[in-house]
Amino acid sequence: MRSEARPRTYAVILFSAYAGAAASATITVTLLLRALSGHGSPAGNVLRVGLAILFFFIGFFFLTVGVLYRASFDKLESNDFQ
Repeated sequence: MRSEARPRTYAVILFSAYAGAAASATITVTLLLRALSGHGSPAGNVLRVGLAILFFFIGFFFLTVGVLYRASFDKLESNDFQ
């Protein structure tokens, strides 16, 4: 008989993906706010904006992984005969 419960690793991976996206969004906002407030030199502000763009895409990657991983749960339940 097949168990209906999913292993905890599914929840850990999903939680980690969304936590990574949230942390990346927080870092992005912080870097942009510091650059816009003029905190530091102009070269430092360019670096902050560049890092903010990098963290934005990293967060977008984590969010995409979480959404696609969650969508794969539905496919596993619909394929009973494999």
